[in-house]
Amino acid sequence: MIRSRPILIAILLYCIVSIPCTQIPLLNYLGYEFSFLIAILSSLIAGFTTATAVKGVLFTPDDETPYSFHYVISMFKQSVGINMILLILPLTVMLTNALFVKNCSLLEGLGFFMLLPAVSVLFSCSLAFFCATHYRFAKTAFALFFIASLGYALALGYYTPAIFSYDLFYGYFPGFTYDEAMSLHWSLVLFRFFTLFAGAVFVWMGLLILKNTSPVDSIITKGLTLARSMLQAGNRIVLFVVILVIGSVFYFREPLGFESHAGFIQKQLGAVYETSHFRIFYVRESFSDDEIKEAAAEHEFRLKQILDQFNLPFHGKAESYIYPSAESKQRLIGAGNTNIAKPWSGQIHITKQSLEGTLKHELVHVLAAPF
Repeated sequence: MIRSRPILIAILLYCIVSIPCTQIPLLNYLGYEFSFLIAILSSLIAGFTTATAVKGVLFTPDDETPYSFHYVISMFKQSVGINMILLILPLTVMLTNALFVKNCSLLEGLGFFMLLPAVSVLFSCSLAFFCATHYRFAKTAFALFFIASLGYALALGYYTPAIFSYDLFYGYFPGFTYDEAMSLHWSLVLFRFFTLFAGAVFVWMGLLILKNTSPVDSIITKGLTLARSMLQAGNRIVLFVVILVIGSVFYFREPLGFESHAGFIQKQLGAVYETSHFRIFYVRESFSDDEIKEAAAEHEFRLKQILDQFNLPFHGKAESYIYPSAESKQRLIGAGNTNIAKPWSGQIHITKQSLEGTLKHELVHVLAAPF
């Protein structure tokens, strides 16, 4: 397999991407940004090469030649091993570049590389194995999974206040902010453990399909057989654990820091003050009664200033989220030192310390949204 065309193309792609990165700021050292880029690239490479390899030993030209179960598993393991070894290429390029470009922390950079590209390769190989056993067009199925995952992340960015996202393929995206430093955090570590668990589930399902169906069976037949197999006595405990873990992660996704919806943020801040045109969410301990009244008056004053200047109508209420610190803001929406507005949602997100200096600016975004 190491001499196959897909692997040679993968080697070329890693070189084409990694070497130019040595000349691009933020990507020219072993840190989060480079690891994020390689995680996306390695997910696609690992997925397509594994799907091609496994599918190649499942289907013969006449679709009738028997295949060896153990040979299919051997090919899958070989693909995982080769794709992990291929990660040495971009890693070596960046470690070599560290002789010329200062790295803040090589150890932390290695941590990001292990949590992002390395875990992404393992997950993508596992998903591709499942796609190869279940679907006729494995690479197309894998690509659809990848696109759907990115689509979900984009939907979270649009419909929730958060600008960060966690994803099984690329790991973590902090959003476009002015925050200068990205450090390892426990939410990322926990999510990548869950990613490995999800990969193991896909391998388990692929093995059940491989054991109980023929490659020429239809997708519906394989799906029904898979469902029956998972409900068999020997697999019920595994299925229960899978449902329990996935259900728990979904239910506690906000306390774990994986997602952050408006209702959750409002509950975390704890207090709300309403005016004619605003719902202001804040932490009660960070404002006295007089201070929150003054902040509310500032909101109404700035609103009138902007409406008069632009000659705009305004109906309904805007939502203003005032965080007690940059740290709490970063934890809840992913932007610590960046005050933001989401005009399509009628929301502004600022810290108490920056209220006076940035309130009017962020309100302009919201009020100008209609045009």
